[in-house]
Amino acid sequence: MIIMKKIIVIGTYGAGETVSDGQINKVRDYYRYIKIRYGEGAVKRVNIGEYKSSPLKTFNNLLKGIRWCEKIVLLLCGDGNGIKLIFPFIITLAKKFNKSLYLSVVGGGMLNDIDNKKKLINQLQSIDGVYVETKTMKKALEEMGISNVHYAPVFSKRDGITVNELPKEYKEPFQMCTYARVIKEKGISDAIDAVVETNKRFGRMACVLDIYGDPVGDYAIEFNEKLKIAGECVRCNPLLNDSNAIRELSKHYLLLFPTFYKGEGFPIALIESMKAGLPIVATDWHFNAEIIEDGVTGRIYKRDGERSLDDIVFELVNKPEMVQKMRIECIKEAEKYNPDSILKDLYYRLET
Repeated sequence: MIIMKKIIVIGTYGAGETVSDGQINKVRDYYRYIKIRYGEGAVKRVNIGEYKSSPLKTFNNLLKGIRWCEKIVLLLCGDGNGIKLIFPFIITLAKKFNKSLYLSVVGGGMLNDIDNKKKLINQLQSIDGVYVETKTMKKALEEMGISNVHYAPVFSKRDGITVNELPKEYKEPFQMCTYARVIKEKGISDAIDAVVETNKRFGRMACVLDIYGDPVGDYAIEFNEKLKIAGECVRCNPLLNDSNAIRELSKHYLLLFPTFYKGEGFPIALIESMKAGLPIVATDWHFNAEIIEDGVTGRIYKRDGERSLDDIVFELVNKPEMVQKMRIECIKEAEKYNPDSILKDLYYRLET
């Protein structure tokens, strides 16, 4: 029997139904599954995404929520103001009102900032549980003396495809795609360049690149210049949503993920690509090599190494049999990331 508790899920929820931000998607998914398990009346949410524009409103909502609840689930990026400002404040409130606090760290940026920061280490050790997305992060935090760390990779609520639904053959132009925020640090320009260069090597338009979403901020200038050079081999598309994401991804040949984003952790895009049976070509950046098995569910390369992204794309376009095997392995690997399995430890602690 599930022991009912009053739970608040604190995080940045964003606005609108369709978002490309991994943090917002993760916060929404945690809230959704915790609410499904414990019921509408037992779970409330507190949106801290407006704390800069509406600090008093955010403070009042936090205070009201923490007074009401018994257990707090907090989702924050490991770097930035959230962990530096919001986290200590919520710890103070949790201790004042004697509430249990569980932190789910979004992304991998914490390891960039935590070295020699005794205060943050003490804060993490003082709460009831810290959940991180990769085994590498878990080990690193434990080596710093933090004993309450648990491994909880990301998951996706979207249904995957089956092996029987995979395309049986591939024809030119081979469809590549990106599936990340359209910013420079996610390697979008690198992906465009790789497809352009691959087509030059073939002497024809052998592959095309689908990009989902609009460029963010100042990157729009560089992005539009890249589009002019690339021409018809790059196609811009609206953001994917719950109803079409996996099916749309499954139409593609490869996902290009040449990220060098500082806060990269365990991108949900990689799980959803595997659910779509879509092999991933990714940089050896942060935790990508822990998630993607080179030669099995995709390819890993060094951004400054001897082999470039277009070298790998060129190779795989010439080896559809290898890609087909990778597609099958991707679907198998995606089965590991079942939300109930990943949230099992957190559920146990929320119920005790």
